[in-house]
Amino acid sequence: SEDGPLTIGSVCALRREKRMDLLLDAFARLRATRSGIRLLIVGSGDMLTSLEQQRDRLGLGADCIFEPAKEDVSSWMRRIDIFALCSDSESFPNALLEAMASGCCVVGSRIGGVPELIAEGRSGLLFEPGNAADLAAKLASVVDDQCLRGRLASEAARTAREDFSIEAAVARLEKLYNHVLE
Repeated sequence: SEDGPLTIGSVCALRREKRMDLLLDAFARLRATRSGIRLLIVGSGDMLTSLEQQRDRLGLGADCIFEPAKEDVSSWMRRIDIFALCSDSESFPNALLEAMASGCCVVGSRIGGVPELIAEGRSGLLFEPGNAADLAAKLASVVDDQCLRGRLASEAARTAREDFSIEAAVARLEKLYNHVLE
């Protein structure tokens, strides 16, 4: 968002394996040395109360916003500048793909299908799963470097559009079927 703070965010079910606790820790590290950033977490789930307690413990106050899960995910995605996927396990994360398609700069944990979506340093950044310091460092690099952030975001959008669109998936299946039928 051009007007107002730079928004780091995530859209997910608030379950333990999504590791939003890690995102709060990493955000607290960033916020200690930077102003004009905020954290937006969109989702509902059984971790909400403990995450709110963590926010208060870390003194994040109004810079950390929780919004309940909404039908219209894309309007939330557009408010996020840097999308973080922090999960411990994930096969093919649709929210990540949606974030990429929405033009967010993406930072994800190096697990499951995430490295297939994020080409390190080209369409996003990867961090070591469960490592808040590494996540904070990766977030800091895109918070501090607007050029890098823009370049990663536009490559992410291109990747989502060209490599992971419905059309691309259909074309890959067609190719596979033709190969099998030959």
